[in-house]
Amino acid sequence: GDNVLEQAKARGWTKDDVAGYRDMCFSEMQRDLLSASRGMYPGISSAKVLEKLKADTTGATHRWRFSSVLARQWDLPKGAEAIRIGTKPVAVDGKTELQTRVFVSFKRELAGLREGEPVLLLDADGDIEVNRALVSERMQEHVIEAARNIKVVQVATSSSKTALGLLAGAASDKLTRMADAIRGIPGEKLVVTYLDAKPLADFGDAAVTHFGGFLGQNQYSDCDTAIILGRNLPPCGAIEDLARAIYLDSPEPLALPGRYELVQQGYTMRDESHRGAKVQAHPDPRANRILDMMRGQQTAQAVDRLRLINDGKPKLAIILDSTPTPLPVDELLTETGFETRLAVGKLVSQGAGFTVVNQGALVSAGCSAKGAEKIIKSISSMADSNVPELPPSILTSLYGGEVLGHYP
Repeated sequence: GDNVLEQAKARGWTKDDVAGYRDMCFSEMQRDLLSASRGMYPGISSAKVLEKLKADTTGATHRWRFSSVLARQWDLPKGAEAIRIGTKPVAVDGKTELQTRVFVSFKRELAGLREGEPVLLLDADGDIEVNRALVSERMQEHVIEAARNIKVVQVATSSSKTALGLLAGAASDKLTRMADAIRGIPGEKLVVTYLDAKPLADFGDAAVTHFGGFLGQNQYSDCDTAIILGRNLPPCGAIEDLARAIYLDSPEPLALPGRYELVQQGYTMRDESHRGAKVQAHPDPRANRILDMMRGQQTAQAVDRLRLINDGKPKLAIILDSTPTPLPVDELLTETGFETRLAVGKLVSQGAGFTVVNQGALVSAGCSAKGAEKIIKSISSMADSNVPELPPSILTSLYGGEVLGHYP
């Protein structure tokens, strides 16, 4: 049956029966660990240790987790929410088939944590409500306000895996255009994107890493610019399994439909204007907190690799995706606007007080044909079309804002 708790009660099990089975599995697990340790010796590799432990203890560990969760949720009104029946693709005789499995979302007790004892949790992208569910309801949040010395430019475009061609295994036109634009951005660059985008695109001399691959690293602190291509969006099922585990002991049931929904979400604009975009969100607020931590907060963590708490020259973050993040946005551009700004910046940097501007020059500098046409129309509305030279200050003011990138 789909409801494991109902099935257990229908077969005459009691909570004491489940607790007894849990304790028996724990003892078996301890015996397996002791047995596995006898085959270890000084100098054995870590890989062999993990392989042996996994082989000797997996069965007992799985049964212990299952019975532990069943006992903990036995009396809750929501039932055994953290245990679900589902399917999993399994390789059998060279073919892949779906097999039924029992999935258990498990949360360990924090060893050594005593009631009333102070705990210091340093968590740059944490959520206080999630941490209260993980550690203690009594946990209090103290935010250290530290202003990032950075300008944030966000491009309102979809850079999903589908849009970039990653699901098909071949770079889409969009990924190729984005990579071309990124190569043209001057200065020391860090590019953070999907793991499977790295072999499909040429980002030039930029340092390239992927979502989840940069945490705890400090080698990007000398970069001028962080470029985030895409966003970390875990599958809905993965977020729901995390929610099942984190809120294991909560009596309030989670709303877990197995799919995201589109909602309007606002950007944090530096000028306090009201701008927003439609994003995928989880309908359960608690599950959505977890999604925000893993998506928007991870983008902020990626930008923070540039080590922005400083009094030097402001650095630059370019977010090539429409999903709002916790970072205050200085400028919000369309994809055409982004390409145009890069081309204008390149022309201005090459000029000595004046620069030649025509549609061909803009396109050669990396601007799209649409963007080049837009700029020329703007110029034509202000000056005689027979006079193609304009001061760079006028040129930049035509498109608004500063030149993108750290030009010499």
